[in-house]
Amino acid sequence: MPADREAYVANGGDNVGVYVPVFLSVGHAAVVAYCVVFLLLVGVRVATYLAMTTSTPTRRRKTTQ
Repeated sequence: MPADREAYVANGGDNVGVYVPVFLSVGHAAVVAYCVVFLLLVGVRVATYLAMTTSTPTRRRKTTQ
């Protein structure tokens, strides 16, 4: 296995080690609830970033004439 793939696998190993036991120890409804909450929070994050990047400034600078 090339070194870059080994680093990728090693980097994601902590996620697998945490989430697999959690998902195996709860029922199907809890897994669905986890996924729904995750997707809702991703949507909140995307909406926040979109609002931050596309909004106009609330205060305009005073121009001196």
